[in-house]
Amino acid sequence: MVSHMEWISGGYYLTKRTSCRNPGTNFVTLSPDDAYFFPDSWAIAWCNEEDAARAHCATALGISESALPTLIPQITELFEKLFGWPNVMPSTDAAQAMLRLLPPSDGWLLLGVGIPSWERVSISKSPSRSV
Repeated sequence: MVSHMEWISGGYYLTKRTSCRNPGTNFVTLSPDDAYFFPDSWAIAWCNEEDAARAHCATALGISESALPTLIPQITELFEKLFGWPNVMPSTDAAQAMLRLLPPSDGWLLLGVGIPSWERVSISKSPSRSV
């Protein structure tokens, strides 16, 4: 028997299984401590990121360093239009639009996050966690 459950979207995230920040691992996670994402703060011009850090994050995702001078202004312009801080997209259409900015490459994962609608109240009443 299949039951119907309503969900509240937590957005969509683009990453690659091969972009884990922990060498030798190959897992999927939404933790920014363990994975790289596109887009992310490294691809936003007004974020205080060193060029070497931007290049490192891009190449971890298979994006060439030579693409960054063109890509960063495009991503910066799309902030709050196709994605929110720092890397969440509101729809699969937005994720597809973001991927069209990149040269084709294999291995992209689109991760969606959702919570059951009945959890909305308990989550909204829980104390915020400082990051």
